Amino acid sequence: DDDDHDEPLLFFDRDADPLPLETRLRRVVDELRVSTDLLRWMARLRTLLLARARDNPPDDKALLAAIPSGTRSDVANRLLELLQRAAAVWARRHKPKSAVQAAFRAAPLFIAEITYDLPNFKSAELERLIMASAA
Repeated sequence: DDDDHDEPLLFFDRDADPLPLETRLRRVVDELRVSTDLLRWMARLRTLLLARARDNPPDDKALLAAIPSGTRSDVANRLLELLQRAAAVWARRHKPKSAVQAAFRAAPLFIAEITYDLPNFKSAELERLIMASAA
């Protein structure tokens, strides 16, 4: 049968999504790239924290304070960029678009926590930046 080659791609509902298959597949690849990048950067942050935990008591604030502010700022900026990409990709797939706010609610608080002493990272502004990406 000539249609057998489509078998692995049946999870794409042809009737529900009018976009060409190539576009839908490109979007899936985008989602995988963003997810992979987020996982890598979260692993980097974990590595930073674990390296400092060996030298310092496991108090959260002391642990974060042991990481130089420039390093935390770099990590937070990269995470913010990745979260903006993830919010845009997520909103593209899920309806209603306002649901992205619930999906990414913890992200601004997390970034604000790791940058607690840096004036450029305020939770409300971070949330605005992430949500603007999903619009």
